[in-house]
Amino acid sequence: MKKLFTMLMAFLAISSFAQTKTFSGDYPLSGDFFWVKGKANYAYTEKADYTKVKNGAFSFSADMNGTEFGQSSRARFVESVKGQYKNNLKDGLWTHIITMTNIEQQNATITTTVNYKDGIPNGAWKMTVTDNKTFAVNESISLNFKNGVITGAYNANESSRGITINGACDENGFFHGKQSDVEYGTETITEYTHGKQTLSLNRNVQSGEVSNRKTTDAADLEMTDKITALAKTNPDALADQSFGVDDLYDKELDKYFGQKFVFGLQINDFPGDALYNTNNSYRFDWKGFRYLTLYKQLTRAEIAVKEAEKAKAEAERQAKLAIERAAEELKDQVNNLKYENNNKRDELIKKYSFGTTLPSAENPVARKTPIFKAFIALETAYNEKVNASKDNSEKLKNLESVNKLYIRTIELLNVDTKEMEKLLKKTTDNAEREKLMGL
Repeated sequence: MKKLFTMLMAFLAISSFAQTKTFSGDYPLSGDFFWVKGKANYAYTEKADYTKVKNGAFSFSADMNGTEFGQSSRARFVESVKGQYKNNLKDGLWTHIITMTNIEQQNATITTTVNYKDGIPNGAWKMTVTDNKTFAVNESISLNFKNGVITGAYNANESSRGITINGACDENGFFHGKQSDVEYGTETITEYTHGKQTLSLNRNVQSGEVSNRKTTDAADLEMTDKITALAKTNPDALADQSFGVDDLYDKELDKYFGQKFVFGLQINDFPGDALYNTNNSYRFDWKGFRYLTLYKQLTRAEIAVKEAEKAKAEAERQAKLAIERAAEELKDQVNNLKYENNNKRDELIKKYSFGTTLPSAENPVARKTPIFKAFIALETAYNEKVNASKDNSEKLKNLESVNKLYIRTIELLNVDTKEMEKLLKKTTDNAEREKLMGL
């Protein structure tokens, strides 16, 4: 019984969060419309974490006199937004109507109608700007979507800026057929076949003069077809082709339409578009305005050759660096040994008065005249070899001989060498001297 009671209480708690509630009240806007004061009505359910999930009809309305937003009393701003939400995503037809009267010399009505399916653009999207006095349509844009893909005709017309855009996309969002863009008296015409550009030119609107005509080579079109077919049937084979194909989109056209609809839909104040890119203030992640471009590339085999050449060059570079480092290390060893040898010779001179001349008679080492003479002879011979060395490697070897001579001589000056001295007196051969002195 206790368990049943606990389950019942949990069910009631969940049910309380799932109950549909209604919001009706002030709904402040932001961005360019931060000054707008309106009211919204919508139904929602509240999740366990207290976030709202909108479902069903949504409406927003504002009707403001100019004095409410720093304009004259003759100015007026009226806005109406109507649509449907499904799990916080826009669904079905949404209509935005903004009417501005005498606002900074503007008298216009902006009407935006779009269609969604579960937050994805699906169906016709249109936006018009109508003059409230003449009822002339000064600006209009339209797109058609199928599950987030721009398909069929698209167009834009801005009479005040002399801009006219007309074109079409196929079922995959690729440009198809004639595309025309008129701006500043020049019409840019391009022709496509499912994203492959076949023709481009500029035409003066007034004179009809054509310039910059470019026709795509038939071989390039054939290669594009080959590459796109391989991408579907054998993607791995793409690496063996000398050409690749990029799937791109027209960023300028995408930005133009994106900015218009972001403004018309006040997308940040009325969220629920699953393709709106929150990291880019004007972008929707539509799939459209696409085109294919052919480019030259290295094949898999050519890349392998290049990489092998690069690896070989790197190995050679490392080997050269190793040789250079070794040479520097050898040079340092030579200089260090020279420095050590100079210190040893200074020690012989200062401590034992054992230099280029015989020590004075009162010096204890004066008795070691045979060792002195052998030292001078060997030092002279070793230094001659040092000076005649062809490279640092040979020089280091000869300097090591000099070093050993200095160290051994200091040792001999501090021990009994009478027998050695007798034998040294009898020889003038340096090899014999080395042997007798233990070098």
